[in-house]
Amino acid sequence: MLTLVEELFLLSIIDGKDEVNFNHNEHLPYALAGAVLLELVLAGHLKLEKKRVVVVDPTATGQEMLDRLLERIERAEKVYKLNHWISEFAFSNKKWRSWMADLLVRRGILASCEKTFLWVIPCTAYIERDASAKYHIKNHLRAVVLTGEKADERAIGLLSLARAGDMLDHIFTKDEMATAKKHLRLMLATEEVGAVVMETIEEIESATAAVILTTTAG
Repeated sequence: MLTLVEELFLLSIIDGKDEVNFNHNEHLPYALAGAVLLELVLAGHLKLEKKRVVVVDPTATGQEMLDRLLERIERAEKVYKLNHWISEFAFSNKKWRSWMADLLVRRGILASCEKTFLWVIPCTAYIERDASAKYHIKNHLRAVVLTGEKADERAIGLLSLARAGDMLDHIFTKDEMATAKKHLRLMLATEEVGAVVMETIEEIESATAAVILTTTAG
């Protein structure tokens, strides 16, 4: 199963583009950071206490990217707030997005190729090899919002992070957007996935949106 981080990253890929563009959405690194934290919370490794991130279970998850970031939180000199870790993980995004891309290559979803930047500097580029994973995620989220399909905590978390990261237009068409946003607001207010989980999702989305606003304003 793909992690929330991988799913959110796949949703960020623009349909019809030959090459994955890591830089087209300045909000993406922060949304991905929120996805890391939410993944670790849902897996029982972290919890939130008064908007601070507390390690509950430091056991490795088996996912290199998640384990490295879990270790950083555990070894921190104090218990930091959500905003701190979202900013911290977002600014180190260039390092771990390559781990994520390489993982998706191993899964057969992306393919890597060598090219040159400015015709001189060698670099690795990524192209979408198998779009079925992205379309499965997108179709499930569309069904949840537009047709009332039952949502679980992962779908709700993914939708809230897509909203924070300004990526709802990657899921819904322009004509659907107003209806989708309205249904999403109602769903996030009423969906029964457990009060604690819902509160955690809302706190992570709010913190992600706040960091984005502070960092990218102006």
